[in-house]
Amino acid sequence: MFMSLEKLKITEVEVENGKWVKGKFKDHKTPKEKHKVVFEDNYTNLMEIVSEAKHAAERSSHNKIIVSFEINAEY
Repeated sequence: MFMSLEKLKITEVEVENGKWVKGKFKDHKTPKEKHKVVFEDNYTNLMEIVSEAKHAAERSSHNKIIVSFEINAEY
């Protein structure tokens, strides 16, 4: 059996709860999320996914990391 991992996408999500306006911090009614795709590939092995996810987490430890991919099995 051969497994392929396709449509790999690693996304960083930065959450902004408010911003500084004229020296005072103003909260947003709902937190704003900024999505940034940091890695995208069509075919890779599992160890490369782990390596890329670890690198993304180390680079920005305060942001949320989302990893998504599809697995196709061939017999």
